[in-house]
Amino acid sequence: MFEQFSLYVIIGIAVVLLVLFLLASYVKAPPSYAYIISGLSREPRVLIGSGGFRIPFFERLDRVYLGQITVDIKTEESVPTTDFINVDVDAVAKIRVTPNAEGTRLAAKNFLNMTPMMIAEQLQDSLQGNMREIIGTLDLRSLNTDRDGFSDQVMQKAQHKLGIEIISCNIQNVTDKEGLIHDLGADNTAKIKKDASINRAIAERDVKIQVAHADKDANDARVDADTAIAMKNNDLALKRAELKRQADTAQADADAAYSIQQQEQQKTINIKTVEAEIEKTKRQQ
Repeated sequence: MFEQFSLYVIIGIAVVLLVLFLLASYVKAPPSYAYIISGLSREPRVLIGSGGFRIPFFERLDRVYLGQITVDIKTEESVPTTDFINVDVDAVAKIRVTPNAEGTRLAAKNFLNMTPMMIAEQLQDSLQGNMREIIGTLDLRSLNTDRDGFSDQVMQKAQHKLGIEIISCNIQNVTDKEGLIHDLGADNTAKIKKDASINRAIAERDVKIQVAHADKDANDARVDADTAIAMKNNDLALKRAELKRQADTAQADADAAYSIQQQEQQKTINIKTVEAEIEKTKRQQ
């Protein structure tokens, strides 16, 4: 009986130890961190937003920050452009570790167990070097007029080298000690005003041409309408004259026929009268 109880106790202790071992072995990566488990396997295991087991004392657990990090990028020293103008550039980049296993392993070589501030400090030198290199390939006008293109080049050059990706890169300020950027602005302003004046003059000319065309079309329409009315009136007058002629002819024919009929009747009357007179005379004789 005692031996059986001892066996149960040993089994219970073993189960408790197993549960404690499993609890101590299970880890789950929070959304803003990637867990890297290394030690026994040749390739470290990466946990991103998921859980897994590690063997205590035999495997190591490290973290890599995955959240967004703001990095201030400044040239610190003036950098010459392709047209030999020394400029100072300030920019702000939003970066993060590439959120996949390959990017996290690459980032772990540089940013393992670092805080966001430490990662930003580590990235400043690399991003500043990239920005200085790109500035050296542009002229002053391109640098000022195509800041989006400049930002895209900085992003493309820095991406994936350190296991990071740049979410955005905004150029805050571009200055030069000679004031040439101000002169470029003044020149650009004058050009814009000139182009605006030319465009306004062209627009006014086009409006006048359109108005003239509209007036001509309206006058042509009036002339065509008046001509059509005159032709209609003329046709109407001709038709009226023809109808009147036909009416007069018909009336004349009617009058002639009536006169002839009267003459025939008068002739008949005269004959009858003569015959009556003859008959009367005969009777008198």
